Amino acid sequence: LQLWHERLCHQNKQHVQQVLNNHGIKVHAQEQFCTGCVLGKHHRESFQSRKYRPRAPGKLIH
Repeated sequence: LQLWHERLCHQNKQHVQQVLNNHGIKVHAQEQFCTGCVLGKHHRESFQSRKYRPRAPGKLIH
């Protein structure tokens, strides 16, 4: 089921199983942890505010 979940662009596993059953493909439902789905739902931390804010052109060096 995990392989088909990944091949079908990380669709809901219940939906994947239903689609496979409709096409006559038998799969064993196992609850597996999908790292890609979990990482895709993470939120990034905000950037820290700068202590020094340049006021004139050419004052910021990367």
